[in-house]
Amino acid sequence: MFCPKCKTEYKDGFLECSDCMIDLISELPLEPVMDIEYADLVDIKTCEYRHEADLAKGLLLVYDIDSVIQTGTSALVSETPVRLLVKERDVREAEEILHNVAEDF
Repeated sequence: MFCPKCKTEYKDGFLECSDCMIDLISELPLEPVMDIEYADLVDIKTCEYRHEADLAKGLLLVYDIDSVIQTGTSALVSETPVRLLVKERDVREAEEILHNVAEDF
C-alpha cells in the first residue's frame, strides 16, 4: 500500500497515510518521463558505481535541478563509467552543490 501524495510505502492492513491523512492505494502510478532535450545536456560527474550517480542525482533534485544518469554499454560494471548529466544552464550550480558536499566528507 502506498500514499499517492508522499509515496510512503505501508504494510498491508493500513488504509490511510499517517502523515497526509489520505487513503492509500495499492500501486503508485508510473512517474512521468522527464522532458529533456539530450542535446543540451552536459556531463558534470563521472562515477565508478551507479549508486554514486544516484546519490548525486538525488541531491541535485533537492535543489530542483533535473539530471540524467547515463551508463555505457559494457556488461562489466567496473569498466562502465556512469555519467551524471544536467542541462547546460544548470552546470555551474550543480557543480557547486556537488563540490560543497564533497568537501564535507
